[in-house]
Amino acid sequence: MTEPKFMTPAHRRAYLTHLNRCKAMDSYHRALIYTLTAVPALRNNIDGCFDFEKDEIKLESLAAGWQTTGTTKLTRFAYNLWNGYDDKSCTPYDLFDCSFAPYMYEAVKLRYPEYTRQLDDVVIGDARN
Repeated sequence: MTEPKFMTPAHRRAYLTHLNRCKAMDSYHRALIYTLTAVPALRNNIDGCFDFEKDEIKLESLAAGWQTTGTTKLTRFAYNLWNGYDDKSCTPYDLFDCSFAPYMYEAVKLRYPEYTRQLDDVVIGDARN
């Protein structure tokens, strides 16, 4: 698996630090932690978003006073990748309409590596048909 593109060096450092706090390093945790460490506001409040001991998301973080429109989109997206969390604001229209969209796609690639390989690497049937 190739390393995802990070927003900043601080994003990469926080991702590696918090991923090591997780009970597992599977695709669920990679995608969640990648997204929850993308921006300083989320990095600074990651323990309010995810309970590392219980290995579960904290939905109440969506209503936290520090959340902004952008961080709420990232949090909803992270939760959706974690367990399919859905509310009225979890559609691609609602979530991807922001400057974080390229990094959200990086999280999708972490969560679903088997489906997001380069098209050149995927052979489906006979290409002549």
